[in-house]
Amino acid sequence: MGQRIGIHGFYGMQNLGDEALLRVFLREARQALPGYTPIVYSSRPDRIRRDYGVSSVWTHPGRKRWILQQWSLWRNRLFVLGGGGILHDYGPNSSGVRSWLSLLRRSLRFNRKTALFFIGVDEIRHEESRQLIADTIPRVDFISVRDQRSADYLRDIGVNQPIHQAIDPVILLVQPKQRRWCEGAPLRVAVCLRHWFRSSMETEDDELFQVILNELGESLDYLTEQYKAEIVFYPMRGIHYDDDRLINQQVCDRMKRQDRVQCVEAAPSVAEFIVALEEVDLLIGMRLHSLILASGNGIPVIGMEYMPKIREYMQLIGQDTYILPMEPLFGERLNKNIDSILDDYHNVSFGLVNIISEKQQSVRNILNELFSLAK
Repeated sequence: MGQRIGIHGFYGMQNLGDEALLRVFLREARQALPGYTPIVYSSRPDRIRRDYGVSSVWTHPGRKRWILQQWSLWRNRLFVLGGGGILHDYGPNSSGVRSWLSLLRRSLRFNRKTALFFIGVDEIRHEESRQLIADTIPRVDFISVRDQRSADYLRDIGVNQPIHQAIDPVILLVQPKQRRWCEGAPLRVAVCLRHWFRSSMETEDDELFQVILNELGESLDYLTEQYKAEIVFYPMRGIHYDDDRLINQQVCDRMKRQDRVQCVEAAPSVAEFIVALEEVDLLIGMRLHSLILASGNGIPVIGMEYMPKIREYMQLIGQDTYILPMEPLFGERLNKNIDSILDDYHNVSFGLVNIISEKQQSVRNILNELFSLAK
């Protein structure tokens, strides 16, 4: 066993939020554990090696791969699962939860130190999933979650060990600063959407879905007319079964003032998105990590609550007022949120700067404790 630290998450899958999680983990691990070798367990190890310059082990099944996985897991000093909302039942059975816990359970059999890295837990609907979690997580050495809902889920399932809860660690990739927009100045609004679903890969209420698309288009037109805003749609993922560009275009097609709209064609990298946010004054988002990276920059945000994790995050940063349920009267509420933020822009941004700075320190404290397991 050498000085190796392994991490398993939804990495290399072209989701900007998950790639941001891996970037912050690798950066903080190098600072806390100089000389240690990170090993990323991924379904796309080729992308991990190319994009991050670190070793990566394939997670897909197969006898030769299983032997390589066993050898790799045995050599780790610390194995970390996370981050992101990986403990979540999609589909008709517990296969997703079982898959995510597989390498963790094998690491436990090797008596390696183990940790959860700010995971999200939600929608555990199958009894087998609950049993797997109840059998596995209490044996983990260090548990950290990204919100109170996740901690409550684990407690309900029977996890009685200490659970460390703090804001998503992607917040460490940005530095909060006071934003200076004032009435009459050019206004640049970023919009980060996705198709929304909770327990399967299908929209559960297509009629409401269409109503919200129409009302969102009308509200964005309101921004262009009332505030002379420029609207920019950013995709955070662009693969065939989860392509933000499709819903971006559907909303854009419903707008009257398409001359004030830009639909970014390719999903930016984490670094490119952070740079783009320097020019943004307001973000309306469904993608959790768009909200995190924008608010972490001191940019006022409106969170479209397609899943509970959006509400959890907005409450953590004291922005309960700007949570937008995906319900009838969506457009009316969105317009009120827009007016409220822009009428009090300085104070909203200033409040974000203060609370984000405090939350960042809490994350650093938890990471220091997590990484101490490997020493």
